Amino acid sequence: YILPKILKGHPEYLQDLKEITINPRTLTVCTRIGRTLGLCSNLFSSCPFIEHDLIRQGITSDDEQICLDCLFILCENPKTTEYLSQIEFDLIKYFLQMNVDNGSTSFRNQVLSLLKKHFIRVKDSWLFCARQKLKKNDQDFDDLTERYRNYLNWLINWSCSNLYLEGSYSQRHLSILILHWLIHLHGNQGVETICRKLFHYFQFYFYK
Repeated sequence: YILPKILKGHPEYLQDLKEITINPRTLTVCTRIGRTLGLCSNLFSSCPFIEHDLIRQGITSDDEQICLDCLFILCENPKTTEYLSQIEFDLIKYFLQMNVDNGSTSFRNQVLSLLKKHFIRVKDSWLFCARQKLKKNDQDFDDLTERYRNYLNWLINWSCSNLYLEGSYSQRHLSILILHWLIHLHGNQGVETICRKLFHYFQFYFYK
């Protein structure tokens, strides 16, 4: 409770904390607070506050709170128009793959709440980039659009692949709600197209 107040008044202390501690839990908590306060923009820049390998390790931690803190770091950003890097996409993919079978309702609800923020940022940052493109101030629009499209296609495919009847309840519940938020925020065209392809595939596989 004290640390956020200290960092809000003295943001330079965040870098000092990185230099005086090597404890992964401490670094994760400090990074989470820094993200909340907007002190850790460009999370994985050339001089990151926290290494992405540490986030990757935290994602598979036995401590659920550390897992959630890592996802919070990836999803929380007061500036929703900040572009997402490929590293951030890759780490969120890894989180989903490693934690999709977690049966805790509380854990799953917190994951969905954080992912909703993430999806909003995906939309807002792309729209911001599109507006910059119209102003002819951004030359990276095509690359960013391709990166976002590949990520969303992967997410839809991954969610649909977890809807088989033999899958666990947590798998199906998380996947259905991810698809719900994708449709709500980005429209149903991509989801409908991929679901149709999967339907034809299974139809061919089971009835050939």
